[in-house]
Amino acid sequence: PSHAVAFFLRLAVKDKSGQLITPAFYSENYLSMEPNSCKTIECNLGETALPKGAKLMVEGWNVAEQNLTLRK
Repeated sequence: PSHAVAFFLRLAVKDKSGQLITPAFYSENYLSMEPNSCKTIECNLGETALPKGAKLMVEGWNVAEQNLTLRK
């Protein structure tokens, strides 16, 4: 939550060692969000199984990198 626009957000799915999980196809790339809003983004990893300890990395032009643990 924020009172500022989150500009040019980028998402990435990484394994527990920080390596990108590829291929990953997102329903939106490099998006901006208005203050106090929420959005659902779908990610298709194709045939790649989500490994234990995978994280979703979110960063943006004016947003510090955050890593969120994913659950199956």
